[in-house]
Amino acid sequence: MQSSKVSDCRSRCESSENLIELLKTAKVVPAVNQVLFHPYNYVQNASLLEFSAKFNIVTEAYSSLTPITKVSGGPVDKPIQRAAKRLNATPAQVILSWVRSKGVVIVTQSTKKYRLKEYLEVADLPPLTLQEILDIETEGAKGPTALSMHVLARRVVPLAALTLLGFGVRWLTLPMTL
Repeated sequence: MQSSKVSDCRSRCESSENLIELLKTAKVVPAVNQVLFHPYNYVQNASLLEFSAKFNIVTEAYSSLTPITKVSGGPVDKPIQRAAKRLNATPAQVILSWVRSKGVVIVTQSTKKYRLKEYLEVADLPPLTLQEILDIETEGAKGPTALSMHVLARRVVPLAALTLLGFGVRWLTLPMTL
C-alpha cells in the first residue's frame, strides 16, 4: 500500500504463513484478518490466532455455523446439543458462544429477522463452561463425519460443475435434498 492516507486495513489470510508474507511487504499492519472459523478447523487456525494476537490483529470469523448448516451430523453435534440444553439456547447460539470464547469476532449474515435476533441474543447468554469449550474442540478436531461430508458434496459439487460449464450460479436455485 503506497498511499500515506491508509491508517488501517483488513486482510483475508487463511494461515500464519500467508500473514507473515503479507507483513513482510505491508506498510500498514492489518487491523483485522477475516478467516473461515468453526470447530472443525480450529486446530488448523490455532497458530494463526496466536500469531495474529502477537501483532494485535483482530481475527474475524466467517462461516462459523458450518457444523450445523453445511456438515450437520458430525461429532460436534453432541457437545453443542448438551450446551444448548444447559443454556436453553439454540445450536447456532452455542457455536457463536464458542467463537466468542476464542476471542474471535463473529461475522454472520442473514435476511431473516428471527435469525438476526437469535444471533444478537448470544451476547446475553452465560459463557460456555471450560468443559463445554474443550468438548467442542475435541470433537471438532475429529472433523466432520463421512455422512456430513457427503451432504456437503451433494450441495457443492453440482454448483461447482455448473460454474465450470459457464452457468451463472447466482441466478440458479437448486433444491437441496438428501
